[in-house]
Amino acid sequence: MGRFKKINDLPEETKVLIFGFHRGLAWLGRDEIHQPSGRFITNLNPDLWEYSQDENLIRQGTGAIALARCARLTGEEKYAVRAAQTILSILAETQLNDGVRSTTPSNLVCSKFGASATLAIAILELPRIDEIRQKNALELCAFLAKHLKADGEWAFPEDAASDSEKQYAGLGLYALMLGASRSPSLVSTETLQKAIAIQKKKFKGDAPLSSIAWLATASTEIFARTKDKTAC
Repeated sequence: MGRFKKINDLPEETKVLIFGFHRGLAWLGRDEIHQPSGRFITNLNPDLWEYSQDENLIRQGTGAIALARCARLTGEEKYAVRAAQTILSILAETQLNDGVRSTTPSNLVCSKFGASATLAIAILELPRIDEIRQKNALELCAFLAKHLKADGEWAFPEDAASDSEKQYAGLGLYALMLGASRSPSLVSTETLQKAIAIQKKKFKGDAPLSSIAWLATASTEIFARTKDKTAC
């Protein structure tokens, strides 16, 4: 397990967590699931043992985030390589306009905001980021920042789904946290603090679990940066 060579010396609860995540990672990184193209096969019929393709860029990007994080946690390069393959395959479906990058599928197919946010996070979570990939990530973050007003409120495009804020606000905030740590001019810390406070009031107990998880991650990041206990 890479850097967990002395796993038996760890507390029992920690060992359970490590074994669980490693088994999930082994599944996610297997050749039958992660294809040479960089895309994941997300659906499996266990009775027929048949796989189906899934071109949803948010789910593909989330898989890349998982691999990138695992590469950082385990120190195993193979997971970073697989994450980079997925990132490149999704970058092929983005467009750049005046320094702002976003995914190309329409909001009717897949949320541009959600897909751009997951892709930015996947890049910025890699153990090592070259100059070109970091530039790509910051271009994606610039797209997200366009939708965040100075008072912390989100302004999604008219053609976006009506529940976009509830679904993707936390995701977008975490992506902007990571981007702002590399380019402070992207968005101010004050704006991010305001946005987190607004989201906590708006969707307390009334948001998808994935959105709550991303909001919690963003809150943790802003606390680490500012030591503002109200963010938690």
